[in-house]
Amino acid sequence: QVWQVSAFDGSIISQNFIQDTTLTTPNHAIASGRGTIFVSDQILDSVREYDLNGNYLGDVAGAAQGLDNIRGIAVRNGELYVTVAGGALTNTIQKFNLTTNQQSTWATLPSGSSSPWAMHFRANDVLVSESGGDDIIRYDFNGTFLNRFYDSPGTNDLNFPEQIAETTTGDIYVAGFSLPTALYKFNASGT
Repeated sequence: QVWQVSAFDGSIISQNFIQDTTLTTPNHAIASGRGTIFVSDQILDSVREYDLNGNYLGDVAGAAQGLDNIRGIAVRNGELYVTVAGGALTNTIQKFNLTTNQQSTWATLPSGSSSPWAMHFRANDVLVSESGGDDIIRYDFNGTFLNRFYDSPGTNDLNFPEQIAETTTGDIYVAGFSLPTALYKFNASGT
């Protein structure tokens, strides 16, 4: 299921906004930029599209395009970005043009990093969380590795980072899935 919550106060609008019995591990639901909703499913290895009434429209990308163990998705300038943690495209971020369906590898995780989760486009760069090294990686808009926004020491620190969100003041919030489970707050430069 995909729930619908209020952007104002987080109250639940509908617990059954998208009720698709074929979903197994939906990880990320986002606006598609074309009046629909994209949902990534980690086990189905697909990005599914739904109308604003929650009706399934079809898969945008999936196993046929080499996607395996996918997690986070993002849309920017008519292109869909998908983090891939399994199969032949392991440790990459795949890019799909939503008009032509052309696929390319936008980025490959740097040495010492693996298992990408979420990605977030900021004004001048892109942040990607990865659970193999527990770091937040920074890329330019062409998918070129810049540096580690946050290099986790791994002990009593950010562990298994997943979702990333940014406030209007530029602070970054990252969800840490494993102990010490927490919501971590960074300033715009990674402190």
